[in-house]
Amino acid sequence: MNHNKISVSQFFICMFLCNIFLVFGFLNTLGETNSFFFNILTLVAGVILLIVSCIPSYLLYKKTGKTTTAISSEHSVGMSIIIKLYYLICFVIFTSVITSKFAIFLKNSINHDAMPLAVVFAFLLIAAFGSYKGMQALFRTAIIIFAFSLLSFAFVFFGLMDKLDFSNILNYSQPMNINISNSIGTLLLALIPIMSYVVFSDSLKGNHKLGIFYSSLSTFVLFLAVSFFTICVLGNYALFAEYPFFTLSKLSTISMLKGGDGFVFATITAVTFLLVYLFFVSGSKALDKAHSKTFSIGFFIATFVLSAVMTYVTFVYDFITNTLFLSILLIIGLFILPLFAYSIERMRRV
Repeated sequence: MNHNKISVSQFFICMFLCNIFLVFGFLNTLGETNSFFFNILTLVAGVILLIVSCIPSYLLYKKTGKTTTAISSEHSVGMSIIIKLYYLICFVIFTSVITSKFAIFLKNSINHDAMPLAVVFAFLLIAAFGSYKGMQALFRTAIIIFAFSLLSFAFVFFGLMDKLDFSNILNYSQPMNINISNSIGTLLLALIPIMSYVVFSDSLKGNHKLGIFYSSLSTFVLFLAVSFFTICVLGNYALFAEYPFFTLSKLSTISMLKGGDGFVFATITAVTFLLVYLFFVSGSKALDKAHSKTFSIGFFIATFVLSAVMTYVTFVYDFITNTLFLSILLIIGLFILPLFAYSIERMRRV
């Protein structure tokens, strides 16, 4: 049985990577006009939300050894179809959000003449093949990307030690100028990968609680360190940079190697692929379609079409990435459906 499972540490390393990447890759996490101390509060809230969002699925697995989709399958065909389709649609939407954000990032910050959909097409195609191979390949890939990411961050940090100015922390913005909507958007985007825990909880071997705790703690520590470091180097310029950490990486120099933006962009690209791959495999697991060519092809077509529309049609992008829309998807998927499945299982046992 265990050969069909992956370790808790493998899964949460993947979550750790995805959360860091989403926040430091695509968003101005420094909050545009937020003070450094307000950003610390945002990070604390993020850690709490990350832990809390895992609780319903964890309790369900702890009490039943099953996932939300597995319990729905046992209860009723109609309910099973509705719940599985809900998670499938969520994973299609999340994949499209990530790929369209990457396409926009690539065109705006890397190469204005780039053909972003060609890169998106490649991501989706490789992930479709990977999902056919199953989840083991996904989490082995995550370990490799994790090692590369550590090297990337290390290059930036050590290459900027001589540019640190701690007085920038005291002069950074004003405590009362806060942007709550930006902070909420950051937290929501960082929670998106956790939806995978709903369908993967019964496939993890090891201590789930420790995995959730250490993943949350390490995410908080790294977010805090990167925010602190970025402000110390960039000062108030970090308020206006669209992607502060990427901007920061361009200044990094070690010996004859100048500019760490290539390393950071490679990391962003690698983890974009990891996220896409994660949602492909999560969708196949939600539908019990592991190793299915038909599922891989269908998911590929759906996500590519939606990604293309979001990349070029502004109002579609704005609607799907809207804070309220993403909040509703996450609340239903992370809380309501797992608690509903738990209630069904309790009634069956009475």
